[in-house]
Amino acid sequence: MILSRKMYRVIAATFAFFLSLGILQAQQINVTGTVTDSKGEPIVGAYVVLKGTTVGTTCNADGIYSISVPAKC
Repeated sequence: MILSRKMYRVIAATFAFFLSLGILQAQQINVTGTVTDSKGEPIVGAYVVLKGTTVGTTCNADGIYSISVPAKC
């Protein structure tokens, strides 16, 4: 079966699209940590913010947080 040039272009464009999804996803990282006081006890509900942005999250009952850092930071 012989494919036309148009069909090759459609296949190539689809392949390139799926490759670009992986690249876009790789540009964001997750930062996790624990907020504790001077005695090493977790601080419940502490708010963690990326400096210079409005991106933030709160700690859970164990003082643990996880925040997604955008590529532009």
